[in-house]
Amino acid sequence: MNVRKIDEASIDRVLQTKYNILPADSISIAHLANGNFIKALETIHLNEENQLFFDLFVSLMRLSYQRKIREMKMWSEQVAGMGRERQKELPGILPAHDSGEFYLQPAPAQFDVYDD
Repeated sequence: MNVRKIDEASIDRVLQTKYNILPADSISIAHLANGNFIKALETIHLNEENQLFFDLFVSLMRLSYQRKIREMKMWSEQVAGMGRERQKELPGILPAHDSGEFYLQPAPAQFDVYDD
């Protein structure tokens, strides 16, 4: 069975009207899909997933910087609820050796030096 490619303009139009994708994004997604509407939908899903991971990472960094330990524990419980396989997709959070754990390193102690 030979199925023709869907033209980029049609994919672009559907992405904007049905999925509320911004025009600039829908044009690039339609181009990347190369006439395959399923691939366009997969690209949208991947972009949403990457945005979720980025938001989680930013949240963790802000909590770490503010030293909000209780909120960091709540963050870890939220991530734990995502499941192990999905956690593996979190960029930059889990270590490369994949022990399934990550550690928060304490800040190095700083000492004031006084000259007499």
